[in-house]
Amino acid sequence: MNEVYKHFSTMQDKITHEPKDERELMDSKEFIAGADKMSLNNQEILKEVELHFKMLEEFSYMYKDIDIESYWFMKVWPTKISACLTDGKNTMAEKNDIFSAKLEQEKELFSKQITQFQ
Repeated sequence: MNEVYKHFSTMQDKITHEPKDERELMDSKEFIAGADKMSLNNQEILKEVELHFKMLEEFSYMYKDIDIESYWFMKVWPTKISACLTDGKNTMAEKNDIFSAKLEQEKELFSKQITQFQ
């Protein structure tokens, strides 16, 4: 379960990371594009954990409270990731517009500098 928690947490951090330049923007877009699949893989692992818990419960295994709490907390992650994906996609669109405008300004400045040297 700790692996799944780390994976979901890392996903959230990468999705909500605000890119500082075009390279980070492209990396973030690429990550967001594959995030749904990663989230589904984590959900499958959680289903297996649930099956193990049920099997152990049949044998009256006494769980630690923290294990049960952690498991139920993990069930919330897919919804959190989904919300982060929506926000992340919006942020990427805004950053794309900002970086495009900046690139256009640099292009115009470069064109002006070229005409001055001619």
